[in-house]
Amino acid sequence: MTSRRIETVHFIEDSEDEVFLTRLLFSKEKVDARLAHHFSWDAFRAALDATPATEPLLVCVDLNMPGMKGTEIISAMLAAAPRPRLISGICSGSEDPADRLHAERVGARFFVQKPLNRAALEAICSAVEELSCGSSPEGKFTLSCIS
Repeated sequence: MTSRRIETVHFIEDSEDEVFLTRLLFSKEKVDARLAHHFSWDAFRAALDATPATEPLLVCVDLNMPGMKGTEIISAMLAAAPRPRLISGICSGSEDPADRLHAERVGARFFVQKPLNRAALEAICSAVEELSCGSSPEGKFTLSCIS
C-alpha cells in the first residue's frame, strides 16, 4: 500500500462568505492543504480535466447550489470522470436525514456539516476508508489517500 498526501481540497460552493470562513479555519487550525474554490460544476470540471487521473482528489460539494444541486453535481462528476482516487461528498448545513440518504444513493462518499474545518475533515477521514489524517513534523494537520 502506498500513501499520497492530499495537497488540495476542492470546494464547490456558491457562498464567498463560506469560502472565506473555510480559509480562515484552515489557517487557524493549521490544515496543511490548499483550498481550491469552484463556484459551479463547470468551473470544477476545468480543474478536473487538468488534473492527472492518478492524483487523489478530495471534493466537497455544497448541497444547495443555485441551478444544480450538490447531489446532481456529484452524479455528473462520477459519470464524467470515473477515477479510482476521486473522493467526493457533501458539506452542508442540512441536518435532514433524507438529504444524507439521497447523497449516499447518488454516490457521495461522505456527508459532513458545515463549516468545512478540521473537524469536518476528520469526519471525512472516518467515513472514507482510504483517507487518513495525521500531523506533520511541524504540527500541521495533514490528509493522505492510501491505495
